[in-house]
Amino acid sequence: MLIFLIPLAGMLLWIAYFVVVSALLGIIWGVLGLLVCFENVWHRIVGRKKAANSKPKEPLVASRPNAPRGPSEPKPPLEPAGSSTRNTPPAPEPAAPDQPAAEQPAAGASSTSDIWPKWTPSRRRDVDRELAHWQEQFNALNSPK
Repeated sequence: MLIFLIPLAGMLLWIAYFVVVSALLGIIWGVLGLLVCFENVWHRIVGRKKAANSKPKEPLVASRPNAPRGPSEPKPPLEPAGSSTRNTPPAPEPAAPDQPAAEQPAAGASSTSDIWPKWTPSRRRDVDRELAHWQEQFNALNSPK
């Protein structure tokens, strides 16, 4: 039993140490916060009194009174968004089609070999076999046991 008391006492001492340190740091933090608060209040009170008693400040004088003031001529007004005076050529006109459009095959025509070359007869057999297998599995799920 004594084996457990020595580490327990050491742990309690560490806990007490951290509680005391955190309490002291909290007190210091609170005192500094109050000092800052009082300084802000003091600055507001004294700042108002000084502003009321002081004479008005003179405006700042430029160190270079004869400095150039920028362009003297007025800028031209901005143009509306739709008009443009850029030096770009206008867009080219769309070319008229020289040849008439090719006739589209009928909906029932067998042009699928051009569009879907991957659907070969062997591929179709594989897909049909896979779909049949899936259907068998689905039917097995619905069948009563």
